[in-house]
Formats: sequence, C-alpha cells, structure tokens
Amino acid sequence: MYDLKTYLRNVYELEASSFEQKRTISSLKSRISSLPSKPSEASTSCSIFLGVIGLGIGAALGFWALTLLSSNEPFVPIFGLLVLVGAGFFLFWGVIGTFVGTSETVNDKRRYDAALTRYNNGLTVRTALASEIPALKSKLASTQQLLRAYYAKGILHDKYKNFVAVAYLLDCIDTGRCTQLDGPNGAYNQFELEVRMDRISSQLDTVIDKLDQIRQNQYSLYAAITQANRTNEHMLQKLDGYCRNLESLNSSSEEIRRSLNTANRTAELTRKEISYRNYLDHGTRYSN
Repeated sequence: MYDLKTYLRNVYELEASSFEQKRTISSLKSRISSLPSKPSEASTSCSIFLGVIGLGIGAALGFWALTLLSSNEPFVPIFGLLVLVGAGFFLFWGVIGTFVGTSETVNDKRRYDAALTRYNNGLTVRTALASEIPALKSKLASTQQLLRAYYAKGILHDKYKNFVAVAYLLDCIDTGRCTQLDGPNGAYNQFELEVRMDRISSQLDTVIDKLDQIRQNQYSLYAAITQANRTNEHMLQKLDGYCRNLESLNSSSEEIRRSLNTANRTAELTRKEISYRNYLDHGTRYSN
C-alpha cells in the first residue's frame, strides 16, 4: 500500500515542477517576442530633394534675372530685380534644405546602423532561447506523463487532481490535521469547508494574483509558487542583462544558453523524477 503522505508529496512535487517548467517556457517565449524586429532601410531625407529643387530654381531665376537686368527695355531691369530677389529666396531655401536633409540622412543612417546592430545581436539571443525551448517542452511532457501516471492510481478523486487541491491535501495530512482523505474529518471535507468559508482559493489564477494572502492557509502552494518565481526571476535577470546590452553584445548563443542554467535545472528535476517513478513502480499502494 502506498503511504498517503509520500504519495501526496510526490504528486505535489510533480505539480510544482510542471508549474515551474510552464513558467520558464512562457518567459522564454515572451522574451523572444520582445526582441527587436529587423529595421527598415535608412532612406535619403526628402529635404535634400527639396533643397536640390530650390537650388535649381534659384539658379535658373538668377540667370534669367541677369538677362533682364542687362535689357534696355523700359521697366524690364526693375522686373529683373524682382526676379533676382526670388532667385535669392530659392537659393537660400535650397542651401538650407540641402543642409537639413543631409543632417537628417546622416542621423537616420546612424539610427539605422544602431537598430541593425541591436537586431543582429537580438538574433544571437533569439537563437539561444529558441534552441532551449524544445528540450524544455520535452521535459515538461515527461513530467506531466509521470503526473498522470500517479493520478491514474485512483487514490485521489478526480475533483482534486490539480495543483491547488493537492497542495492543500498535503498540508492537511502532513500537519496531522487529517489522517485520511474522505469522511467527515477527512482532508476532502476540510478543503471544501475552507473554500466555502472563503479562507482558501481553489483557483490557481486567483492564488497567483493574491500570493501574499495565501501564505498562512495554503502554505505548500505558496512555497511552490514562490520557489518557481524565484527560479524564473533568477533566469530572467541574466537574460535581461543580455537584452539591455544588445548594442554591444559580446556573448555567443552557446554562452547565453549556458548562463541560463536550464540544462542543469532540467537534470536536477529528472533526478528527482527518477525517485518518484521508482516509488510509483515499487512502492506499496495506499488504501483509504
């Protein structure tokens, strides 16, 4: 017969491991989607084209003004002066436009080069993260398979085959508040009573949103989620360090992968699950 406390402890650990792995995969996908996209090619500022047009018009008006000024016809030289003023305006406009356009083009090219550097270095980070996800998904699948095998033993009622319920049932059995699952004094009844009295939450999303509020009444669940958050935050701190320095990234994809430490964490979880599998295959069956 399986020892109830050991059985619940193993199921709880598998649920906690599954939760942590899902959070890690989700975080990596989120960081991949936040990496910069490929920038558009830098283009020549339209101010340059307007400036060139202004210079062309100014030059044409200038030559026309000189022709008019040299005329002996009445009032034509006066008109030539007006044309010369217009020529000066267009030449001034052309010089300013060309200067501004050149400055804008240089700045746009500088911004494009910086964005392209960030994009190329982002590809290095993206490659590192994307290469981690398949192995993490495979590990999660094996964890969930083992968890289903534990649930398939029929020790727990289907209603309580979830992370929140298992963590609470373990608290009841582990602290000695209950010695069995069913019955008026069993852990199932205690769980339902606490939910009805709104002392505990049966929804994982609600628990995550109100984590600090569940510490006293759902301690095992609080501890597991806190540990998962801590592990995830430690990984993200390293990852965010790379993402903040995409302008001058000096690390290869392989170096980034090693720094995230997911392979070591996966190996640690695998070692634990070997013992859970051995208990499932060779332990004695619990009878309520």
